[in-house]
Amino acid sequence: MLISRHGIKRLEPVASGRIFVDGKGIGDVGEVELGDRHSLARNGTVLAVLAINQRTGAILHGPELLSRGCIAELDHENWLHNATYKVEQMLDENQLCATTDWDELRIEIRQTISRFFKRSLQRRPLIIPIIIQL
Repeated sequence: MLISRHGIKRLEPVASGRIFVDGKGIGDVGEVELGDRHSLARNGTVLAVLAINQRTGAILHGPELLSRGCIAELDHENWLHNATYKVEQMLDENQLCATTDWDELRIEIRQTISRFFKRSLQRRPLIIPIIIQL
């Protein structure tokens, strides 16, 4: 449609639809990316940081859990304390730090935190275990 001071004129139809804008580009954000963003916004993320002596497997620091978007601010410290305790329990029971299979350790940390959040808060945050070998 063309609207001018001379009147209104009907023009040829044009293709239209949704266009997603993402900072730098237009139209390059697909349904997969939007689904990932929706999941992150709904469930949040948890980082689990653990520093381990590479030779002995001794825990030098942590586990320390950091979260964004998955716990209400009021109970934040309490929930993270409980989740950290679960990870510490798992590490003590399984003696995983003494092994050199860091991938297995990451999997166990991820599963422990995932179970805790699923049972306690009915959430499934993105869990990123970070193991620093010193």
